[in-house]
Amino acid sequence: MKVEVILHAGLLDGYDFEGKEVVVIDAFRATSVIVEGLHNGAKSIIPVESVEEAMSIKAENPEVVLGGERDGILIEGFDLDNSPLNYLPEKIKSRDIVLTTTNGTRTLKGVVGASAVYLGAFLNASAVARRVSNANGLVLVCSGSENTVSLEDSVCAGAIIYSLESQVSIKWTDTAYMLKSLFSDNRDNLGEFLSEGEHYRELVAHGFEKDVQFCLQLNKRSVVPCYDGTTVKR
Repeated sequence: MKVEVILHAGLLDGYDFEGKEVVVIDAFRATSVIVEGLHNGAKSIIPVESVEEAMSIKAENPEVVLGGERDGILIEGFDLDNSPLNYLPEKIKSRDIVLTTTNGTRTLKGVVGASAVYLGAFLNASAVARRVSNANGLVLVCSGSENTVSLEDSVCAGAIIYSLESQVSIKWTDTAYMLKSLFSDNRDNLGEFLSEGEHYRELVAHGFEKDVQFCLQLNKRSVVPCYDGTTVKR
């Protein structure tokens, strides 16, 4: 299997995903929120790019839950922010969630033409690897942060590849091999290693250290969210 990696969403333009399976990663925090939301019983998650689109859907269907952030902070008028710790069964079970985030939802919307699109995080890295182990071609898409590389997404991609390597023979691209090695060398001290990352430090500075620690739990969930171009479900 050939495994490719796109390091941030700014590199998506013009990429041909035709016939390939894709895993979108935004580990701090969008894909972790989606994994946890579906694990806790959400009916579906509808990613949108703008606050205005989310509010329009809410106006048409008041029963939906609005979730998301801008610059890491709860959006005015929304029900939930972008903390996986807040997507609890009593708030979301059997409900549709409309989600908009700075990077993650934009990345999902930018993946066009793939045969299947899954969402990955540290929380479900091994489960994702099992799901894509029979892919003819695999592309891991890191959301990054505002068109730059983010350390946590890159290392998360490495975690998925590390697990995948035990199941299939991989034809390495340099980037895929580099990220697998980066995860392998630091898998026993992920928090310490990633704490030097810019996004990690930014989230902690804004009071989201518990979120970060939750998102770093490796293989805690078996849910593999699947995106059909409109909606994310189990």
